[in-house]
Amino acid sequence: MQSQGFTSILAGILSGRSYQKVSGTIGSAGLNAGSVAGLSIDLSNIEAAARSKRVEVYLNGVLMLSGSPTETSSGICDYSIDTSPGDNATDVKFAMALDPHDAIIIKAS
Repeated sequence: MQSQGFTSILAGILSGRSYQKVSGTIGSAGLNAGSVAGLSIDLSNIEAAARSKRVEVYLNGVLMLSGSPTETSSGICDYSIDTSPGDNATDVKFAMALDPHDAIIIKAS
């Protein structure tokens, strides 16, 4: 439970935590490294400090490694969470270019 950002089982149960999932595919032009994926997910109910533990991003079915924007641009991790549009319209930026028709899934719990 602590790995999910909760201090006890009761805190996890009482949190009323909901599950969200968005998915999409990259268009025919592909996506350059460092660009936002174009998916939007509302993370306003998840504290910023807990997001790395409660958000999962999959690219073509493979779980990606999250990191900071600096780590993403350096290629140390696979993606970073982009909250610049606001917590209720969060997107992700990938360290690598994405090919047309790549599939992305973002899960938040």
